[in-house]
Amino acid sequence: MVTPLPGSFVHLHAHSSYSLLDGLARIDDMLQTAKDAGMPALALTDHGAMFGAIEFYGKARELGIKPIIGCEVYVSGEPLDDKPGPQSKTFHLVLLAENEIGYRNLIQLTTAAHLRGFYRKPRVDHALLEKHNEGLICLSGCASGELARTILEGNLRVAEQLADWHRQVFPGRYYLELQYHDLEVQTTINQGVIHLSRSLDLPLVATNDVHYVRSSQAKAHEVLLCVQTQTTMADPKRMRMETPEFYLKTADQMASLFADYPAALTNTLEIAERCNLALDFGRPQLPHFPAPKGRTSDEHLRALCEEGLVLRYPSADDDVRSRLDYELSVITSTGFVDYFLLVHDVIHFARTHGIPVGPGRGSAAGSIVAYCLFITSVDPIRHGLSFERFLNPDRVSMPDMDLDFADDRRDELIRYVTAKYGRDRVAQIITFGTMGVKAGVRDVGRALGMSYADVDRVAKLIPPTCSTVEKAKEEAPDLQMLYEDDPNITKLMDTVQDLEGVARHASTHAAGVLISRDPLSQHVPLYKVPKSEQISSQYAMGAIEKIGLLKLDFLGLRTLTILQRACNFVKATTGQDIDLEAISLEDPSIYQLLNTGETFGVFQVDKGMRNHIKNLHPEEFNHIVALISLYRPGPMQYIERFCDRKNGRLPVEYKHPDLEEALRETYGIVVYQEQVMKMLNLLAGYSPGEADLVRRAMAKKKADQLALEKERFLERTVARGLSEQLAGELFSDIEPFAGYAFPKAHAAAYAVLTCQTAYMKANYPREYMCGLLSAEKENAEKVSEAMAECRHMGIAVLPPDVNASQLDFTIQDGKIRFGLCAVKNVGAAAVESIVETRRVGGAFANLEDLCTRLDWTIVSKRVIESLAKCGALDSFGLERGRLVAGVDRIVGVGTQMQRAAAAGQTSLFGDVADSPTTLQLPMVAAPATLEEKIMWEEELIGIAVTQHPFVDAIEGLRDFQVLPPVEISDERDGEKLLVGGIMKSLRSFPTKDGRMMARFQLSDLQASLDAVVFNRSYGQVRVRLIEGSVVVASGTISASDGRLQILVDALHTPEEVVSLPVPSNGNGRRNGHSNGRSGPSSGESKESSVASDEPRRIRIRVLRSEDRAADLDRLEAIYAALQRRHGTDEVEIVVEIAGSDLKLQLPNRYTCFSPELVADLSAVVQISELSVDGAPVGR
Repeated sequence: MVTPLPGSFVHLHAHSSYSLLDGLARIDDMLQTAKDAGMPALALTDHGAMFGAIEFYGKARELGIKPIIGCEVYVSGEPLDDKPGPQSKTFHLVLLAENEIGYRNLIQLTTAAHLRGFYRKPRVDHALLEKHNEGLICLSGCASGELARTILEGNLRVAEQLADWHRQVFPGRYYLELQYHDLEVQTTINQGVIHLSRSLDLPLVATNDVHYVRSSQAKAHEVLLCVQTQTTMADPKRMRMETPEFYLKTADQMASLFADYPAALTNTLEIAERCNLALDFGRPQLPHFPAPKGRTSDEHLRALCEEGLVLRYPSADDDVRSRLDYELSVITSTGFVDYFLLVHDVIHFARTHGIPVGPGRGSAAGSIVAYCLFITSVDPIRHGLSFERFLNPDRVSMPDMDLDFADDRRDELIRYVTAKYGRDRVAQIITFGTMGVKAGVRDVGRALGMSYADVDRVAKLIPPTCSTVEKAKEEAPDLQMLYEDDPNITKLMDTVQDLEGVARHASTHAAGVLISRDPLSQHVPLYKVPKSEQISSQYAMGAIEKIGLLKLDFLGLRTLTILQRACNFVKATTGQDIDLEAISLEDPSIYQLLNTGETFGVFQVDKGMRNHIKNLHPEEFNHIVALISLYRPGPMQYIERFCDRKNGRLPVEYKHPDLEEALRETYGIVVYQEQVMKMLNLLAGYSPGEADLVRRAMAKKKADQLALEKERFLERTVARGLSEQLAGELFSDIEPFAGYAFPKAHAAAYAVLTCQTAYMKANYPREYMCGLLSAEKENAEKVSEAMAECRHMGIAVLPPDVNASQLDFTIQDGKIRFGLCAVKNVGAAAVESIVETRRVGGAFANLEDLCTRLDWTIVSKRVIESLAKCGALDSFGLERGRLVAGVDRIVGVGTQMQRAAAAGQTSLFGDVADSPTTLQLPMVAAPATLEEKIMWEEELIGIAVTQHPFVDAIEGLRDFQVLPPVEISDERDGEKLLVGGIMKSLRSFPTKDGRMMARFQLSDLQASLDAVVFNRSYGQVRVRLIEGSVVVASGTISASDGRLQILVDALHTPEEVVSLPVPSNGNGRRNGHSNGRSGPSSGESKESSVASDEPRRIRIRVLRSEDRAADLDRLEAIYAALQRRHGTDEVEIVVEIAGSDLKLQLPNRYTCFSPELVADLSAVVQISELSVDGAPVGR
């Protein structure tokens, strides 16, 4: 036994946030607090699972704290083989892993608890504890422990028997817990525990049931419990901890609580000393692939590659063969032969079962072995791709092949590997959703008992890209104002901030699949997804990679589904079979489409890429690869230069002649990681493996490692004839590119899909758009955008029709028809029944025929109501409002007819259709309005297929450069535009200083655009702020912080837009709306000429006076004058305060400079200084 320093103590009963919605302590915070308190060790004992064990272990070791892996298991009051019921009891018990055997037994126990013992909670029983006790230290538990409950019931004799049983199961490893959280029951429990300790000679151990780190977090923890139990803080019966004592107390605090029991304190150190778990990370544990009889795995891989080589390279030269031999030698020497065989097997299964497979993802496309095995579809020789970027012999690590499959068939692959390798050896990977800001506001708001309206108002103000409360308040001034002015909102946001990042729920990783050579439960605890048979690991992705298990990413890629369905539609309409892999990547139709910028639905070059691709004017596959690589934060700044060099507008330059070989294909610009490696090879003679290591060091920006690499680089380059100065400059030039250069292999693989989707859209537009609609039918926003694109392409999209629609979208007479499965509330069973009924007996002649023939045991009232509302019954020639009003009658008559037929009553009346039960729909006061039809359609199929007059109105305004919201994207950021739409969700409200502003949505029935009216414009546009009205907004597009919106300067009716004059600055320069519309907003006048072809920089300096209100009025007058003139001249307003300058942040900093503007400014305000491009302007 170790003699501790005075006051020393180790917490052995602690919950992190992985005790889902029960623990609030974040692992980093727990460990740092323990370290700061001088504690040498810390245990993690989350409820019922080991979710955080590996993360905790690794971070504790990094901080120099001894990690103790444990779990507070739930022990069933009866054997697990007994059927549980409402009276079943579970108790808490703490188990700590003393060594690796104990760790493995803890894995077995928590796995069995989830897979076999789950009833409300994951449970173990006494039999399992007996079976898996070795290497585990057992603590008797908290007030919810079986021993404590027995003591509270007054059954000390039974308690003795229970304690003795645990002593025998855990000989020398059973301790009785003493806890005190200022709870009355704990006094009784502790008295009983002390009695048992003396009577049975069992050691005591002092613990605190840690659920949060600091006592100040107790209230936030109460809210977290309310979120878990779906109650509110006002509920007197809610689950609660009663006192704020469940935090990570210091050693002195614990010593004060248990001063009479010093052994209980020193025993915490004794237990910590006994727990010596050493986990071996980084050792791959690959499953063995069963090779055909008579072949080793190495021979089998070689044979498969030789077969593929003949197909991929019919005339393979020596370079190809030597590359294959080299890669096979590396794969063999690094021990990854079985890995390649396993991946090949999965891909082979997919290809032979008609499951679309992607061309590759990540750096794996750089492998000729992967290409010959048909794992990838990009020729690494032709495209100059590096194998070492994928598998580096100088730094052996597990290969990482991400596999793309059609997203609607991914589950078939998981079923296949499960059947092949065994259910006990295959599982998916868990992931954890954390408490985000927007969802946190809704969760916490409910727990605090706030009204839905208040919570919704706050949630909608949070920018979608904000991950913290502080960031949200910074980026949303309205939110900051609410936070400051409303104490309830202050409390809400502060509580959300306390809960930020806390694990909220477990779910399944979208792609990861584990495959093990041994039963998985020998390596990782398993988890059963609630209400499902799906098994996943208890460890998340990062932990899985650490412990060395094989993880494959089976990714569902929607684009592959779209392509397959498009090919199916081509086959159905033309009889032609499309082989996507046979499409030439240089097919002219691909580049004709791309150069138009009409790239909606084209993989990787949709939306924000359209302007760039038009500017690039791609003419070959490599141009697409480069653009995909550049269109990311960091390298995006080089897109314009790349386009200019490619098209001859700028010269191509190289800092050193040796770099031309590496950079020729990208016009002297570093785009790819492979180019960084090539540059290191050409300049300093690095091998490909060495070059990849240097590239990694540069990307990770590790100063000490970079200093060594730079020294080596200088030595090698100087030895090859370069000056030390030039060598240093070249290293400094290469270094930043290594941080954001993209893997060419990944971009090339994805560019293949770009070409395939562009080819299909160019050559089979109806079939491609039908495939896209079919694949995206669950996503209303995507369907809406695709509908708009179809309209733009001149492709008609017909509404759902009970007599014409199939289950899915189809092509009928050159038009796309909605499928019935796209209608909400109409399940697949009902649709299949309707379509089958129609197939057997022909189209429904009328509504009565429909009633007679439908199977009303499958088709419900809700189905009929949804079909009626969305227009699927319109073809019967009946008014939609009457159909909706008559749903009860339709169902009643249909059900009555079906019952009559079943009872044989048709013989009394002849055919059922001639039955005296006739269908009379009720009369309605008025037909369904256009707005009602549109509302029903939007509700049930996500969009309106009924043509709103607004659509025609907007189309008529295109000549005046009015755009619909669906055509506004991030690439329009900063542009002055006219946008037309229906005003929805209008909300006017006062700002902090009492001035009015407004927010609303502009909708074109296909998409919506957020609109903001600041107080400077509110007075001018107030009369146009009418919910449901059709308006044209004049303003500036803003795409900052992920929020796309228009900052409104003026609102017009469509009629007013037609009569607006054309803005001009007199020199032919378009210094107005960037969409070239023909008039300014109301209040604008024509400007006289100010000859300049370049935007000007205008600076206005204003002296601050003693009259603050007057100063604000002057500033508003200046800004109003500026905003009456729309252009590209940039303005800056500086206020001089006591000799210091304050630059104002302007919502829109662009105007059109002219003498008239100068006159307006001089008339409304005293301007101490006005300059243009740095030169003073006389007034």
